[in-house]
Amino acid sequence: MTERRHIFETMGTVVSLTVAIIDPDALDLKPIVRIFARFDAKYSLYKPESELSRIASDEIHLVDASEELRETY
Repeated sequence: MTERRHIFETMGTVVSLTVAIIDPDALDLKPIVRIFARFDAKYSLYKPESELSRIASDEIHLVDASEELRETY
C-alpha cells in the first residue's frame, strides 16, 4: 500500500488530501475535486453568483432557494 497526496485550491483556501491506495493506476480524485467545486459554487459568500451570496444580497429569499441550501441552513 502506498499514499498519494493531492493538493488543490477551493473555497478560498488550499485542500490537501492524502489517500492510502493499493493500485495507483486506479486512483481518480476528480470526483472529489468536483464535489468541493460544487459546494464552493453554491455556498461561497465571495462569489456574487453563488446561491448563498444571492440570498445575502437579497437577490433571492431563503424560501426561494434550493432545497439543499434550505436544509443546510
